[in-house]
Amino acid sequence: MTSKYEQIVGARYHIYNSLFLNLPFQEISRTGTLLPLLHHYCEEGFEKGESATEILHQFFSDLSPQATIEEQFNLLFKFIQYVERQVALFDSIEDSAFEQINETSGKGTTTSLLLRTKFDRKQKS
Repeated sequence: MTSKYEQIVGARYHIYNSLFLNLPFQEISRTGTLLPLLHHYCEEGFEKGESATEILHQFFSDLSPQATIEEQFNLLFKFIQYVERQVALFDSIEDSAFEQINETSGKGTTTSLLLRTKFDRKQKS
């Protein structure tokens, strides 16, 4: 069984992310395809004790051997942009679902605390 959070936030994220991936951003399909491959190279490389430089060198020599240093840098920058956009998307979906996921009027809320101080007669006059 999935949680309410997964149903609301997770489902929306996957829907919006699918739409996002189909928008005409410059080289988004290449970025979206290569990023999981880079992740795989990183996992394997770190398990072998390789440095980040060695991992990236192997990644580019295997998957983009003709790329110049500038093209490699640009692709890494696009990876960062891609991940930032996904984080911003997820964060905005999570924020918009806050009241559906969290109890906003029960125990522990500001409203509850103010009522408690009133009933316990601890409020200042």
